[in-house]
Amino acid sequence: VVQYRDRFIDFDCGVFLNIHPEHIESHGSFENYLAAKLKFFDNVATKSRKKEKLFIINSQDKENGKFASVANGFGKIIKFNSAEVNPPLFKNWVDSDFNLENASAAISVALSLGVSKEKIISALASFKGIAGRMEFVIKNPFEVVVDYAHTPDSMKAVYSSLKKMRPGKRLICVFGSA
Repeated sequence: VVQYRDRFIDFDCGVFLNIHPEHIESHGSFENYLAAKLKFFDNVATKSRKKEKLFIINSQDKENGKFASVANGFGKIIKFNSAEVNPPLFKNWVDSDFNLENASAAISVALSLGVSKEKIISALASFKGIAGRMEFVIKNPFEVVVDYAHTPDSMKAVYSSLKKMRPGKRLICVFGSA
């Protein structure tokens, strides 16, 4: 948004998952980063020429009210909560809280756009996950997981998810770049 990459795109939908102070280096402050995310919602609300606009907002993030305020009066606002999603339906890849949050947002968007629950369940059940995101590349004789987490918050999410998924197992983390 700060680089105007969203300009001249008539979005149907804006989605707010969460906000963490991860990208402040390119924004200068958390407040500027929050303002940039809110600006995207404002651009969808006021600049998109679509007649029906949709705003999907994570009700579990403490900033959700600000996003709802920006979208209010410009389209349909739907708040989602990942605690309401049934992960056993797609257990093959939703082993972490952030994947559950992503799946919850995707389900909310799909349902709002008229995709049937059956098609959503089928798609999620056959989805193997995204390469490099909590990807188990070796299962035996020990497990190796690749994740491209690169910020303190994202690394914390990966490690806490792995600890939760594999209680009592030793966790050896190697991080860096090649």
